[in-house]
Amino acid sequence: MTARTLPLATILLLALFLAACATTSGTQVSDDDLGQITKGETTYSEVIERLGEPDSTKTTGEGRMIAYNYSEARPGLLSYVPYASALSKTDTEYRVVYIFFDDSDVVREVQVEDGGSESGTSL
Repeated sequence: MTARTLPLATILLLALFLAACATTSGTQVSDDDLGQITKGETTYSEVIERLGEPDSTKTTGEGRMIAYNYSEARPGLLSYVPYASALSKTDTEYRVVYIFFDDSDVVREVQVEDGGSESGTSL
């Protein structure tokens, strides 16, 4: 590398490294995972075996409902620059999966809520 391209390469490498820093929480349920759940057939025990313990459980008059919540926050590059972090944005994506069971503990319905938001100050 020449003396001219070295700083540019360093900046690009640093940007890639910092962009990979993300904070995650909850249980991630993929579309492939959801494809293994069949309404009217899959039982509560099978769901727990495939997806793990849910993040929340609620019992209603119609049966049981469980939820898996997942979120991922990725800070903008300015978050890592002293005195400029106040101007940084954070992108957040989330997925909530609700699985409803009948009183025989068989899957009755699956609902998926995907979304995202951006927080912070723009220039």
